[in-house]
Amino acid sequence: MDPLAYYATQSPITDPGGDKGLFAGLPGTVEGLCRVVQGLYIHYMGGERYGYQIPEERLAEVNIRYIEKMLARIIELDAHPLTESRLPEKRLVGCCRDAATLFCAMARHHGIPTRNRVGFAAYFTMLDSDFNCSHVVAEFWDSKERRWRLVDPDLDEQAIQENNIQFDMYDVPRDQFLVGGKAWQMCRAGASDPNRFGVSGYGDMKGLPFVRGNLIQDLAA
Repeated sequence: MDPLAYYATQSPITDPGGDKGLFAGLPGTVEGLCRVVQGLYIHYMGGERYGYQIPEERLAEVNIRYIEKMLARIIELDAHPLTESRLPEKRLVGCCRDAATLFCAMARHHGIPTRNRVGFAAYFTMLDSDFNCSHVVAEFWDSKERRWRLVDPDLDEQAIQENNIQFDMYDVPRDQFLVGGKAWQMCRAGASDPNRFGVSGYGDMKGLPFVRGNLIQDLAA
């Protein structure tokens, strides 16, 4: 199978199933889809940034994973079209993986070859300016430029301002997001300190074993 056709096809994870009709009316641009995702989802650790204290009983939503089930929960919370941004308390509680997966499913709906990438972001300066934070973004095929481009659907305007991000979030530079394999090569070669890769502020969630885990997850993604 042609690789681009493969990545333009829904997988068991991204398939909206019986809720495919919810994708009707979605914008056909990468920028537009990112805005839709940001209006449907809220990071499980970021509620306070939007004035919403996420109840403990809702934190389990981060484990939903499958798009069909995500959509069911989104509509259960608010039955408006997906293109209408929700109040923070009416958004799906998830993590960066969910933002990237929602974007991936919507882009594939439009026939755009898209896949998730697991690695480390260097641009979360509000957490630690010298730390590569474990993160998941999406990668889509730019048919005009004939290349894969990284895009971070998790980066809304507030996050961009808080982290003083100057680059194009729809074309994240490769030195700002290191895919798992690249980070692994750099650490194994001694070019980077493995202890500067992981989850900032979470003790032992860093180092070479953590980098190896993201390498494996990126291969799976």
